[in-house]
Amino acid sequence: VVRRHGLQLASGDYVYHCDSDDWIEKDMISEMWNLANQDDLDVVVCDFAHVKDGETVYYKGMKALDAKDFFKEVLSGQSSWAVWNKLFKRSLYDNIIFPQKGMNMGEDMAIVVQLLYYCKRVGYINKALYNYWNNVESITNQKTVRAIYNNFIQWYSNICLLLSNFKNRDIDEKTKDQLNFWVAYAINDVYMSLVNTGHAGYSILFRLTQKVLNSPYISWYGKKQYLICMNRRFLTSLRCRLFK
Repeated sequence: VVRRHGLQLASGDYVYHCDSDDWIEKDMISEMWNLANQDDLDVVVCDFAHVKDGETVYYKGMKALDAKDFFKEVLSGQSSWAVWNKLFKRSLYDNIIFPQKGMNMGEDMAIVVQLLYYCKRVGYINKALYNYWNNVESITNQKTVRAIYNNFIQWYSNICLLLSNFKNRDIDEKTKDQLNFWVAYAINDVYMSLVNTGHAGYSILFRLTQKVLNSPYISWYGKKQYLICMNRRFLTSLRCRLFK
């Protein structure tokens, strides 16, 4: 909602979003805008630093050489789908569907994947201009079973938004499979959060599985990847608990 309101008020040619917990280098915006304006780019990407527990790890923003390959790179998880290390041309936002209110988990993925689909020209700055701070007290890091379930539902909603939006787009089968694969990524993330919650955690598995398998948006490929991941993570762990 806040991002959409900001876009309605924006009047410049390019748009940038920064998360409230993080910080940027002082020349980030000017460097990205100068490159975008100079070459009439649709998006400019920079490297970023991940700060956690006093340690800093640096990541490349992109490895691809053109917009088409970068789109596939983000879909395959080789580069971050985060919006905060990217400066986009404002007009691109006119083409996308925003996540529903409250669907925060996976929101960046849903927005950035759509934007990149329309990008023709991409620029890259090989500097860590953005600093991402891992806030252990944030909503996304809550570990109660209810919070974990709600996080998955938000992920699921944004995945379905993408699948619905791209259903009739001119994309190849591999790209469609990569879109569907994110549901398996989401359940893997759920497992990592539920690993120490015991029976209460396992009890929500069937509710999540039913929702995924009954989805009209997720393909059989996506459902298969979900079940493979679930079996590898949940059921193997459950068997160990029952028969140890």
